[in-house]
Amino acid sequence: MNYTQLVTPNPEGKWNYYVWQENKWYYNIGCLPGWCLAYVENALGTSHLYKNATEAREASQHFHTDLPPLGICVPLHFSMDDVPDGHIALWMSDGTVYSTTNQSTTPVHHKSLDDLIATYKKCYPTFTYLGWSEDLATIRIVKENSDMITKEDVSIVRIINSEVEGYPLEDTHAGKFDEQEMAAWVGKDFRDFIWSRWINGEGYRASKAEAFARPETVIKEVVKEVPVEVIKEVIKEVPVDKIVTVNKEIRVGIEEFSAGQLFSAMIKKLFTK
Repeated sequence: MNYTQLVTPNPEGKWNYYVWQENKWYYNIGCLPGWCLAYVENALGTSHLYKNATEAREASQHFHTDLPPLGICVPLHFSMDDVPDGHIALWMSDGTVYSTTNQSTTPVHHKSLDDLIATYKKCYPTFTYLGWSEDLATIRIVKENSDMITKEDVSIVRIINSEVEGYPLEDTHAGKFDEQEMAAWVGKDFRDFIWSRWINGEGYRASKAEAFARPETVIKEVVKEVPVEVIKEVIKEVPVDKIVTVNKEIRVGIEEFSAGQLFSAMIKKLFTK
């Protein structure tokens, strides 16, 4: 998935912290030991709505249990069996992680998520990565770009290629062009893709319109079996004092008639009772 960063973090900023248990202010520091949620909230500029990291995770409306992609900055969530408050840290776009790992008033900049986990496990063996969230304290930090083409959109790409640009139908839907098309368009905007195919498909649309404009084309589409020509014969019989019109159906080969004759035959077949 592709995401747009809605809130730009300030992981090395300085803030003032008030510790109500101590009735004391800490001025112009990066973080306080044990105050992981306050640090991440400050870095992302959100409100302070929850008592601990576990509450913040449980309140998330957009939570993922996989690893976050590179290119975005989002909260990471962790659990520890013996620490109900849990832990929260800040994933950066390059895959590094800021965390209130030690007793310093400066957050630790870990080189990777694995490095953070390994550091915590030295003191907390049950330290476990739970996932990441697109939001924190009701504020959306990143948002998925639903208009972007993903690998899961291959069927839609095939349809647009065959029906808008005119790619060979059977080859396209058999996946012959999937590799080149997905390599070129995954991560790009669907609108750009459709517009590109519309422009490239001008010749295809013109030839298609020309084909449908020819009567021969219409007849070949409609006449699937050997056509039937309706021949009217006028029969006179002595005992009958009026002329009787009899419709007789005679099967003939399509190659024996011109397009105009075939079309005329079809009309007669449809309207003769």
